[in-house]
Amino acid sequence: MLIDAETRRRIDVLPDRTADTLEAWLRAHPGVKIVCRDGSGAYAEAIRRALPHAIQVGDRWHLWHNLGQAVAKAVAAHSACWAKAGPLLQDGQRAQTIRERWHQVHDLLGKNVGLLECARRRCSSR
Repeated sequence: MLIDAETRRRIDVLPDRTADTLEAWLRAHPGVKIVCRDGSGAYAEAIRRALPHAIQVGDRWHLWHNLGQAVAKAVAAHSACWAKAGPLLQDGQRAQTIRERWHQVHDLLGKNVGLLECARRRCSSR
C-alpha cells in the first residue's frame, strides 16, 4: 500500500510486494521526490533504479521498532553488570523506596517470575 506521508491518504495498492512492481509504479510516477519506506534492501534498490535522485527515509514505525530492538539487545548484554551493582542511591526516603522495590522485583525474579509478571504485580500493589 502506498500512502502520502503528508496527507496520510492512500495513493495506491500494489498487486504484490515485489521490488519490480514498486519500481514499475515509481517509473510511472516520476514526480516522487521523497520515499518513506521500511528497511527492505530490495525496495531501496528499486527506488534507486527508478528514481535515482529521490530521497529515501525510514518510516517512523520501523525507526522506533529498530530502536527498541537495539535497546533490548543492549540491556540484555549488560543485565549481569546491573544485577551486580544493585541500587545506587544511598540516603533518603526515595532511596529507601527504590531499594525496597528493587528487592521485591529481584525476589520475584529469584522465584522464576518473568519481568512482565513482575511489572504487573508491582503496578497492582501500589
